[in-house]
Amino acid sequence: MSQVIMVLLATGAATAASMAELGKNGNLHTRWNPICNKFGSFCNRGGVSLVSSFVGVALMLALNLLSAAATSPRGIVAGQ
Repeated sequence: MSQVIMVLLATGAATAASMAELGKNGNLHTRWNPICNKFGSFCNRGGVSLVSSFVGVALMLALNLLSAAATSPRGIVAGQ
């Protein structure tokens, strides 16, 4: 269950990052203009939230690895 939560966190953060890139640079082919030059403080706060969400993904990954290490049998050697 925790791996599902980590995957959902990672996909949410990646989706937010792609939307932030679209807001920063725009897409001239579809006539979506960049908006960060008009709303600078909003984009700065969005950048901070993106960094914190990727830190959350990294912490969730670390928790998953620690949980897997704690629940794995220690006496079993691979291949035996």
